[in-house]
Amino acid sequence: MFLVNGDRIHEAKAGDTLDGGYRVEAVAPGGVTLVYVPLGTREVLPFNSVLTPAPPELTAAATPAPTPAANPATAASAAAPADAPVRLRWQGPEQVRAGATFSVALHASSDQPLRATPMQLRFEPDVLEALDVRPGKFFGRGSFTYRLNANGSIFVGAAGAGVAPGADAELVVLTFRPRKPGATAQVSLSSVALQGAAGRVLAHGELAAFRTAIQ
Repeated sequence: MFLVNGDRIHEAKAGDTLDGGYRVEAVAPGGVTLVYVPLGTREVLPFNSVLTPAPPELTAAATPAPTPAANPATAASAAAPADAPVRLRWQGPEQVRAGATFSVALHASSDQPLRATPMQLRFEPDVLEALDVRPGKFFGRGSFTYRLNANGSIFVGAAGAGVAPGADAELVVLTFRPRKPGATAQVSLSSVALQGAAGRVLAHGELAAFRTAIQ
């Protein structure tokens, strides 16, 4: 059985642990069962002759010759055709001072219940020093884990009670210290899987990177 993650192909069997916090629980004729370890949730990926994406960016293939995966945004929209996409936005300062800490928050607005948001964020480690990653007010009483990597990537797993976040709910807050005066700092959301009731994938709008000028 093969799993496709972006442009990488992995041969996997039951019991294997994958990048991104997933463990292969079982492989059956109809598909593969994955457990997202940080949240304890399960996803069943059916085998198909055409690969389709599963959050976050894992697909199962019955043969070692995969075809290109469908666009993730398109697949997410197809999963919830009757619902408006979740709207995401950054909140942070337009200018910061080198050496002085600042925070940037990721917000979401949705009419749909939002239960979990595994995500990966990126920043430039030569421009910013990451100091803290904490849950926003929406996930303040839920489950929250994160992993900060030296290459400037942050993996976050957050889960709540599955209630609708409403307008402009605060999901995660990142705190940085700018390193280089005169540079422009950037924080981006490289991947996210918004999960609703019963692990249902929710569509979301595109989100440009957050940028702030360092003085």
